[in-house]
Amino acid sequence: MQVVAKSWYQQLLPYKSKLWKDLHFDFKRMLRNFVNYAVEKKIGPIADKKRADGWINPEIRILHDEIFGKMLEQEKIGWQWWNAQGKNTEREEKFWENMRDAMCVTLDEDSHYLLRFFYMIELLHENYPKFRIEMHKQRAYWNWEKLSQDMKAHDDMMKAMRVREKEVDTNGK
Repeated sequence: MQVVAKSWYQQLLPYKSKLWKDLHFDFKRMLRNFVNYAVEKKIGPIADKKRADGWINPEIRILHDEIFGKMLEQEKIGWQWWNAQGKNTEREEKFWENMRDAMCVTLDEDSHYLLRFFYMIELLHENYPKFRIEMHKQRAYWNWEKLSQDMKAHDDMMKAMRVREKEVDTNGK
């Protein structure tokens, strides 16, 4: 059953309107393009220098390489599937890489933001049981526990494959 929107505001509600879905899609595309352009022009060279010379704060290297690296590795699985379906995910991939770079450069250059960011992480950790309950209420159609376990299992499998590749490389097999 389709609900007929009565006002301009109701036409923008996501569950009532094709207009909202179109605006949402277009806005996401514009946001990705703007972030990609701005970061590549202004922050990209700084991020490149920091990756080459090292980060001021060692915890930012962990955030950049290990945490964001793991997230991007997981995303690449989805991107590979979409690319196989004929969709181009290059902008999406670049968007996430640029978001990582913008965040890490900002945190590395400004200790105020760095401290506030890690304070937020600490608060999230302290409130995680409440946060998780609320997350499950909104996403009851997902089996988050299974999804999370599958993502962790994939990480373990990828680590084992990397270890095996290093063994093969060092043994010359």
